[in-house]
Amino acid sequence: MLTDASFPWLTLGNGLSHFIPFIQIADIIGALGLTVVVVYINLLLFKAIIYNKHTRKNFIIHSSTAAIIFLLVLIYGFIKLSSFHLSDKKIKVGLIQPNLDPWDKWESDNPNKIDDIAKIYFDFSKKAVAKGAKLIIWPETALPVYLMSGNYHSIIDSIYKFINDNNVYLLTGMPDIIYYNNKDKIPSDAKYSKAGDFYYSTYNAILFFSPRSNEIRRYGKMKLVPFGERVPFVDELPFLGDMIKWSVGISGWNVGKDTSIFKMPFPIGSNKISLAGDSLYLNGLVCYESIYPNLVAAFIQKGAGMIAVVTNDSWYGNSSGPYQHKEMSVLRAVENRRSVVRAANGGVSTIIDPLGRTKRETKMFTKTFLTGNVVIQEDETFFTKHPVIIPLLSSLFSLWVFGIFILKKMKDKFNL
Repeated sequence: MLTDASFPWLTLGNGLSHFIPFIQIADIIGALGLTVVVVYINLLLFKAIIYNKHTRKNFIIHSSTAAIIFLLVLIYGFIKLSSFHLSDKKIKVGLIQPNLDPWDKWESDNPNKIDDIAKIYFDFSKKAVAKGAKLIIWPETALPVYLMSGNYHSIIDSIYKFINDNNVYLLTGMPDIIYYNNKDKIPSDAKYSKAGDFYYSTYNAILFFSPRSNEIRRYGKMKLVPFGERVPFVDELPFLGDMIKWSVGISGWNVGKDTSIFKMPFPIGSNKISLAGDSLYLNGLVCYESIYPNLVAAFIQKGAGMIAVVTNDSWYGNSSGPYQHKEMSVLRAVENRRSVVRAANGGVSTIIDPLGRTKRETKMFTKTFLTGNVVIQEDETFFTKHPVIIPLLSSLFSLWVFGIFILKKMKDKFNL
């Protein structure tokens, strides 16, 4: 999961998102732990079927053990669902879903196109504000430009006018570029422009705008989609970057450096509830990052009270992909006991509560917006504090089994 070519999409635990009582134990063992449970229940049932042909005793032992594991997990889930206290701390969020064709968005060279796209966001954002939203979230790469490159002052001014006039905060996915001059410490992965004689880095990023503040906080995506956003091992084998490209020209993002947390004071009208000194801490995940349990837990460890995801699932078309991607966020909610909000371009925008229950969601390929109250939690789960225990134990167990196998082979070969 730590390599450039990782793609942990088909984890068995991800397939249980609709079985709400059963997945509650993910706050201890995570989605990978659920995978282990599924594997062992199926293994025990398989053995029970095999033994049923031979010995009744072994059939009873294996089938009973599988039933006990299943029931224990289920009982834990029902207890958690009935006893878990949802915080009274809430913030109303507006999720904007523009349903833009991603190919058309990136390929268009019409300068007026950017203004037309921005207008869609502002129109829906104003409607969300009218319904009481205090935090507006736009999806991944909301505008197909490097907004902070110095060429889009009018759009930036429009953003500031919107958030200042309405006293709201804006979290948006956005391509980002950082230039370096000779006085800067140039990162090792920076790119060089021969035409301009300068170094720069580009990111699939999140920008966070605050009213009455000129500071724009940034987060660069850390988990990039193999081949789609970054060619695996391109740093070690640079020629791969020239060989593997695709038409929308976004397969060469730099990798983000750190998990960033955004801070905002609780807005007027939120019952004046104190949270960490009247402040709310939130993170932003970009699309594919939401399938990494350990990465999400790292943001919660830094104090995030909710999980925000910006995504563009239109690339999948009307396949199972966008629906699967949304359901993986259910596991992230349960693992960390945090609400998850997803703003999708053409996928499924949704609000999921800390128990993994989908409270509101949009339909695929619809141009719309969604508002709703989002519960803010503060406590950390066992999984949040120890997200690598199951992967570590599984790896050690695998090494032990492999070691036993090698020793047995050596023993047979040399008659030891």
